[in-house]
Amino acid sequence: MATDIQSGESNGHIQLCERCRSQHGAVSVRNQHYCNDCFKYYVASKVLKRMDMFKVRSQALNKRKFLLPLSLGPSSVTLLHVLDGHLNRQKDRSGRTGYDLHVLLVFAPGREASEPGDDSLLSAFRRVQAHYPSYQFSHVKLSDFFSFHSVDEELSIPHVGRAAWDDEQVQHMSNEQKLNAFLSLLPSATSRQDIVTVLQTRLIASIAQDVGCECIVWGDSATRLAEKTLADTAKGRGFSLPWATSDGHSALGVQCYFPMSDLLRKEILTYGKVIDPPLSTLAYDPKIPPSAAATLDSLMGKYFETVELTHPSIVASVVRTVNRLEAPPSDDITSSCQLCGYPLTEWDGPQVATVREGDGTDAIAGLERPRIASKYCYGCCTSLGIS
Repeated sequence: MATDIQSGESNGHIQLCERCRSQHGAVSVRNQHYCNDCFKYYVASKVLKRMDMFKVRSQALNKRKFLLPLSLGPSSVTLLHVLDGHLNRQKDRSGRTGYDLHVLLVFAPGREASEPGDDSLLSAFRRVQAHYPSYQFSHVKLSDFFSFHSVDEELSIPHVGRAAWDDEQVQHMSNEQKLNAFLSLLPSATSRQDIVTVLQTRLIASIAQDVGCECIVWGDSATRLAEKTLADTAKGRGFSLPWATSDGHSALGVQCYFPMSDLLRKEILTYGKVIDPPLSTLAYDPKIPPSAAATLDSLMGKYFETVELTHPSIVASVVRTVNRLEAPPSDDITSSCQLCGYPLTEWDGPQVATVREGDGTDAIAGLERPRIASKYCYGCCTSLGIS
């Protein structure tokens, strides 16, 4: 199932569009040739078939509201564009829409709203807001996480010590200072990136509930989900994948859907080029300095950037495989990680060992982990440096 997006010509002969059979097949995708209009339909249909359950409901008293996290990358901007077209068609047909959108941008560290110039993240956010005026837009800083949640004052990062996270000092810190102090304790660039993602995901879920959204529609492509699957597994977060990558109920108190999960990143980039005006005029292209420390996530991103070009079926296989995983029933979940919010697994909590005594009886050896570790999942313990 090779995916090649190129000029629709073969051996000097012009290829016709496989769908309409009347226009030049300018785009070749997964061994099929499409004209620009049919390719736009191809992408939109991939997205909207996963949104089919959100049709206009004639008996609905209150319109649904969905939160769309906007990173201003190609995938989230494309999702907003496709859903905007979907809602406009619903309104043209029935005079109303099946749902409303609340679009949210989170300013993470390194993506501050105060960047000067037209190329800043905030400027891009305002361009998108002006282009899609029918929806509610808002932006927050990642440090606003501390307005919804607290980090355990008992938290002790082994290589730094508890003194750097003293509860008396924390009480007098602003949210921004708390975030900077907390991230400064982490042992590596990968740990910081992991915890930033954890805090961002939980903040988005908290805001979704706060503004009354029924679910979150994420802009993750199939390529991004494959990256996340392998990276999270390597970081000790494989247990969270049934909630973090699949449609439906999540462990964060709000439903999550991934309408872009049937599309490769390259297909999304091509879609943005055939739209008029191109979506690249709305997306934000951050300039990553060459000196930036490599993280597990960035390495996995570079790996799948190559894989989706040469072996796209591998990307699809990873996504299909992780979608077969089943989350445990909610009745079986008794406690959750105090940082990421995902359920604690059998690994988590105090660990003890059974030792065979000389007389053949069993005794419990005192191998219990520190009490603080029992409050956090394996993935968070790994990133925090707690063993």
